[in-house]
Amino acid sequence: MMTAEVFEQFAHRAVSEPVVASTEVPAALKQSEKLLYEQLLNAKCGRLEQEFLPDELIRESILNWANR
Repeated sequence: MMTAEVFEQFAHRAVSEPVVASTEVPAALKQSEKLLYEQLLNAKCGRLEQEFLPDELIRESILNWANR
């Protein structure tokens, strides 16, 4: 659900991350996911909770995932 495009669109709703899960980029991520992970780690407000996203975006994302 989290893509660079989604983060850019809703960055104004992002908050700071007081405790990061890991500063090492997980190896299993795709290249685009690795880039986003690094971007979020370095952002002042790099945490965007699903609760802060529009319900319709969440719904569409889940349906797209389920139907792939």
